Amino acid sequence: MKTDLLNRLNFFSSSGQATIESIIIFSISLLLLTIFILILFDYQLTSSQNSQKDVALNAVTILSTEAKNLYLDGNNSFKEITVLLPSDFNKLASYIRNQEISISIYGESITKKTSFLVDGNFFTTSSKFILTNNNGVINITN
Repeated sequence: MKTDLLNRLNFFSSSGQATIESIIIFSISLLLLTIFILILFDYQLTSSQNSQKDVALNAVTILSTEAKNLYLDGNNSFKEITVLLPSDFNKLASYIRNQEISISIYGESITKKTSFLVDGNFFTTSSKFILTNNNGVINITN
């Protein structure tokens, strides 16, 4: 009877140790999985931000090129263009004035300079822009 009781106690003792070891292994695995997911998420976020910055660079390049073409077309010329804008850009910090077209995104300004005066806004995220040559000043509105 005593031996049977000791065997039961020993069983519970080794079973408890196995359970604790399993919990420790599970916890370490969960920690490693969490670290891996965080690294993956950070990479995806950085990749997405770089993609949006490329969209911003493309947008200011197209706007400045089309503004230059319109400037060369002469006074009272106009055109409507479609430009893809980044989804996360800061509309309040982005501008079209003097000789610069600038889109602010993730705290960074993507800017193109022109050799002529430009004026306009990025008040909406609309991708349609109307460019007008008004006595050598190119007005860009969306």
